[in-house]
Amino acid sequence: QRTVVREYVQRQRPVEFRERVTVGATLPTDVEIHEVPAAWGPSVSNYRYVYSGNNVYFVEPGSRRVVHVLD
Repeated sequence: QRTVVREYVQRQRPVEFRERVTVGATLPTDVEIHEVPAAWGPSVSNYRYVYSGNNVYFVEPGSRRVVHVLD
């Protein structure tokens, strides 16, 4: 799955964060979070994501809290 995610996000323009983002951080409302494609599998389908730098951040959509970083 990691390869599928990497190939998908590398076709997008990454978001630039003003500060370092880690698991547990809450993303500001001005950061656009995207729906997870079905091809990424059911284990992440309830989350949204943000691509920044070389990382994919999985986010709980209601709270905007980062729950996992794929680096």
